[in-house]
Amino acid sequence: MEVVKEVFVELGKMFFGDPRLALPLLALIAGAAAAAHYLSANAGGALLIAGCVGLLAENVFHTARKTRR
Repeated sequence: MEVVKEVFVELGKMFFGDPRLALPLLALIAGAAAAAHYLSANAGGALLIAGCVGLLAENVFHTARKTRR
């Protein structure tokens, strides 16, 4: 089981740089695609932009808290 975890961590590092953001980013993309399909393209785009800004802000605040320690 540990090997599977290590593989996913390395894949996250390879594709996203920060594996902590890999799952939220994938969920955001899937949610924006679903919104674009079921609602409208504008709703999907708005969700994607707002979600990316939110994830970026969360990452900045997390890094700031981590460097203060």
